[in-house]
Amino acid sequence: MEELTTSTGATFELIGLDRTLEFAVVEMPFYFWQYANASVCEFIPAPGAPAEAVFAFLDAVVDVSGSYGDADLDYYAAYYYQSATELGWTGYPTRHLRRLLRYPREDVPTAYLSFPVEERFDHGLMRRVEHWVRREGERMLFLYGDNDPWSAGAFEVRERNDSLRFDVPDSNHANARITRLPEAERTQALSRLYTWMGVTPPAVGAQGLATEAAGDVAPLVEERSRL
Repeated sequence: MEELTTSTGATFELIGLDRTLEFAVVEMPFYFWQYANASVCEFIPAPGAPAEAVFAFLDAVVDVSGSYGDADLDYYAAYYYQSATELGWTGYPTRHLRRLLRYPREDVPTAYLSFPVEERFDHGLMRRVEHWVRREGERMLFLYGDNDPWSAGAFEVRERNDSLRFDVPDSNHANARITRLPEAERTQALSRLYTWMGVTPPAVGAQGLATEAAGDVAPLVEERSRL
């Protein structure tokens, strides 16, 4: 961890190096499916692998300095504040780590903020948003990656409200895009978007869409090369 601060220039004064490592380990499975897929499983270090190799894999998946460094926490402070007061927070299974954790139940939004949160969490707000989206939301299109753990909280929509929801096959948080939908669903989504905008769809051939879709997976290929 100390070498990471030297190589990246990141500081970890808000959370501290010890808590950063623990939070990263606990959250790693979530990050893995958020940004990677099953093909990356072959790069998981085997039992007994050197600590350096294990940490390198952890850092490649989680991006320790980018996720827990002071500069990035400051940049995302508004998100963490909203998580603490309105959005809620991801739950990570830790029962199997109960005797190993030094900071149990501390991986919460307020831990990522440099200022106290005085406003109470509104437990009903997101339920009201969900209810509005399902009952009243019009001209809304939602895309979810079928491998993305965030999709567990997907909104429901009704076609009678001129709204659509698609689950993008073999996609995660980073590459769930219209261009990766099966042809029939992609055509439906694009047609509806152009109708909402009141414009004529551009003439994009199948080869053009295939090229765009290939660009969507480029970040994942690059990430695998890092691993």
